[in-house]
Amino acid sequence: MAPSTRKRKAAIIDPFDSPNASKKRLRTLRPRKDAIHPFTELPSELQLRIMGFCDSKTLSAFSLLSNHFRELSLRVMWETQPVETYIKNFDQLDEHEDLRLAVRHLAIRKQSAPNRSRFSGVAKRLVTRFPRNYFPGLQEFTIEYETAASDYFVTIINTLSKYQPKRLKAINIHVIYRWRALNSTINKDPPHSNIIYPTGLTTVNLECKYTGQTLVFDPMKVFDANSGTVTTAKAYLGTWYNHFSLKPCPNVTTLYAKQDQYDRNCAKDLSKKFPNTERLILTAPSCGVLWPGADLATLMVS
Repeated sequence: MAPSTRKRKAAIIDPFDSPNASKKRLRTLRPRKDAIHPFTELPSELQLRIMGFCDSKTLSAFSLLSNHFRELSLRVMWETQPVETYIKNFDQLDEHEDLRLAVRHLAIRKQSAPNRSRFSGVAKRLVTRFPRNYFPGLQEFTIEYETAASDYFVTIINTLSKYQPKRLKAINIHVIYRWRALNSTINKDPPHSNIIYPTGLTTVNLECKYTGQTLVFDPMKVFDANSGTVTTAKAYLGTWYNHFSLKPCPNVTTLYAKQDQYDRNCAKDLSKKFPNTERLILTAPSCGVLWPGADLATLMVS
């Protein structure tokens, strides 16, 4: 006997096409509210600080999320501003004043000014902008230079000191020397006699390697200018000459020192310059080669 019409319909109906199943399926297809990540609800200042720990790829991804995160990403990316010889960044900074507020660290690296002629271009860019309070949020300044460009170095430092940003608290100076005959000297170095360093700094880093060339100027003046405020110091000196200032910096509690392969000992003088050091970070990369099995403590005080 043939099945009834009702039974035949029930036999061919797909269970997924039942009214109840269709309703469930529609509910799953309805748009859900976007999940709000806790990070998006943080204040912009806190978001900016957290993003400061991100690498460039992560910041680029952040910049694609929204206009808000794009602005924050740009601020983080512009915090460290390298001064290049042929630079397009200054054109952008000239056009967008808000980006200048993001610059926290201004750096003149060796590759951006490898010789005297290029260093002159770097100096022109900076000495014309410092008087305009071009970097109002600047907190750290780094400069690497060769002695052949000492006059430009002094010009930059003097201009920075005269128009010192209020937030500037750290300076890093790396003096680069070419090898010359042992104990050769530069007889004339008038620019350094007129140098004026920024004041009120809490961190001063100075690196000046020994190359067999006697320094006729005193690089320790940068510490003297901040003797009452500096708390963290880095003094990588190849040797200590008698004309170096021993004016103490009593507030320095953290000192970075270095003893390299051909360096002369300067531990005793550093102990007089920074008498209240509580934390000493000593780098001695070549000691194991020159003095196998030598005690570093004995080496530094000998």
